[in-house]
Amino acid sequence: MNVFIIGVRGSVGGLLAGNLIDRGDDVAGQVRRDEQRSDLAARGVKAHVAELAELTADSLAPKTD
Repeated sequence: MNVFIIGVRGSVGGLLAGNLIDRGDDVAGQVRRDEQRSDLAARGVKAHVAELAELTADSLAPKTD
């Protein structure tokens, strides 16, 4: 399953991400700063840098040809 977590760097979001990855899900999440990406990537989380107020479904949807 593909899962997107808002607040993936928080205590609940981080725990949830770890549990989902352990069961084989693909996890992505929102972060505010680019430097937060490497920590998440090391845990297997794809990070999207954005402000919460600016997120839209189109900006998060995978790009297809």
